[in-house]
Amino acid sequence: LMAKGIEHALTLGAFFAEAKGEDMIQRTLEVINGEVRTVSETRNLGIGIRVFHKKGNGFSFSNVLDIENIRQTAETAFKIARVSSKKSLLKLELKEIKPAVEKKETNVKEHPKDVALDEKKDFCLRECKSSSEYSKQIANVTARFAEYYGSIHFLNSEGTKVSHEPLLVGLHISCIAKKGSKIVDASDVYGGSYGLEAYKQEEHTPERLG
Repeated sequence: LMAKGIEHALTLGAFFAEAKGEDMIQRTLEVINGEVRTVSETRNLGIGIRVFHKKGNGFSFSNVLDIENIRQTAETAFKIARVSSKKSLLKLELKEIKPAVEKKETNVKEHPKDVALDEKKDFCLRECKSSSEYSKQIANVTARFAEYYGSIHFLNSEGTKVSHEPLLVGLHISCIAKKGSKIVDASDVYGGSYGLEAYKQEEHTPERLG
């Protein structure tokens, strides 16, 4: 679809076009004092096309992924570029760069997309239990888990074709302790571009974080 959009932009008269496509998922869980409070999921899906024509450029985006809508996206971007070309005082000259073709895959033992939601909830519940049982002075515990993953693609009319699979996970805990009139809070978090096997390492288990 991205290639078709670029091809259509060139037939309209563009001298250069590029497209970015993504399908990314973000999921978060929150557990307060051992009770699951929220589970939310957001998905970003779509293709954006940027078109260069004479001295102008234009951009348009669609989250309806079929050939008709992608062609319309290219046409809209071209129309914007054509209008902006009339107003622009600077001529765009793109430097010649060798096309790049690359695909980077994410290789982890336990990708969050392959792990059941209950296991991720269990991470938070285990954090809460560990913190709550540490001391009777612990008055409130909030645990959160978040994951962000999917695929991102880039393509241009000069032959560059690049894709990668971002992955981020994070496990967070925050506690409030109370003793008389004194109230103190503390938190800890561990995350990064890891698979969920990271939370089976002794130094980063939910119990250790809690």
